[in-house]
Amino acid sequence: MFLPESVHGNETIQETFHIVFTQFSYSLIVFTIYGIPSLLVIVKVVLTIMNPTYKSYFGTPFFVLFTHECIISFITFIFDYFTVRLPLSGFITGWLTMLPEGPYLTVIYALSYQLKYMAFYTAVFISISRTIIIYAPADGNVTIKKLLPIFFLIIYFLPILTTWFLYPATCYMKAMSPPGFAASMDYVKVYPKVYFLYVSDAYLSFTLHPYQIDLLMFTPVWLLFFTHPKFKSTQQATLVIISDNNIR
Repeated sequence: MFLPESVHGNETIQETFHIVFTQFSYSLIVFTIYGIPSLLVIVKVVLTIMNPTYKSYFGTPFFVLFTHECIISFITFIFDYFTVRLPLSGFITGWLTMLPEGPYLTVIYALSYQLKYMAFYTAVFISISRTIIIYAPADGNVTIKKLLPIFFLIIYFLPILTTWFLYPATCYMKAMSPPGFAASMDYVKVYPKVYFLYVSDAYLSFTLHPYQIDLLMFTPVWLLFFTHPKFKSTQQATLVIISDNNIR
């Protein structure tokens, strides 16, 4: 099968490959700078929420959904970093030329979209759940508990239904236009595909899209980390607990 601009076994790229810094290369550095602390915060938040000591703080259906969002965000960022952002940087295109073609690339491509959709739907349901708690603080968590099965059903199955056209496709790593040696994953279309962007707009989309996804995934975690008393200093947390007991 003819794969236009494929990097697999591309001798021209193998012979001429060298590191060229582009907007994708600099973006990868930025992703790394804010990604590492964000992942560490996710780990701290999840471990704190799952700690039985803090069950009185986090033992609600809302935080079940929030923990799920943290885990999905953690997996999505790492997966997207190594399968999409790193190849786009142009740093490993020489190595990519040695990768064989195969169905595993289709699995990776479809899974990358499914994870992003899962992160998006989870963020939407967190917003809905938070709104329910604000407008019905007395029985909001009871309502969320009833809705959780529906939320998880949509989160896990809707992404599969919306990426159905990728399953029979043949995916491969494609060299992007110069400058640099950026590579992105593309596929041979089985069904007609409509393009809504010019090439220049597509490059802008490739550049900005990861930042949009990260903003969606990391903002709730950082907000909880900076605002919840259990993540502040021990002295501050103690003051909150004492005040709460006095009110009761």
